[in-house]
Amino acid sequence: MKRLLDKILKAIAEGKNKLVFWGFNDVCIALTKELHDYGLLECISAIVDSDQNKCGKAIYGIKVVPPDSLKSVEVDTLVVISDENKESILEEYLRVDSRLPSVIIAGTGHLKFGDELFDDIVSSCPVRSHAGGYANML
Repeated sequence: MKRLLDKILKAIAEGKNKLVFWGFNDVCIALTKELHDYGLLECISAIVDSDQNKCGKAIYGIKVVPPDSLKSVEVDTLVVISDENKESILEEYLRVDSRLPSVIIAGTGHLKFGDELFDDIVSSCPVRSHAGGYANML
């Protein structure tokens, strides 16, 4: 989370201080608290989540809103909080808003190797290979 906070603070220092956090989770809550402690809470324009069960909740007076509310929100930096589903979040953003803000992405889960067929083959092997020193090799 420290690296993500540093990226957000750098964006704010560069004048990109209309942040939209996408993904209401523990990381979002922690980041919002950090910005509150720095006195930068006003930099959060909105917190967005596609899960209707999270919409309407609030933290420090900032309500979680559905994606279709984005058009009425000022944004120059989109912070994708969720480490999973980054690609689908970015696709959903583009469906609801044509503006192209700077994007800050949380975590590195999107860089993890993933292939269903490979996973099926590896799981059927009686012994896991670590050929070449990598778990993602046969």
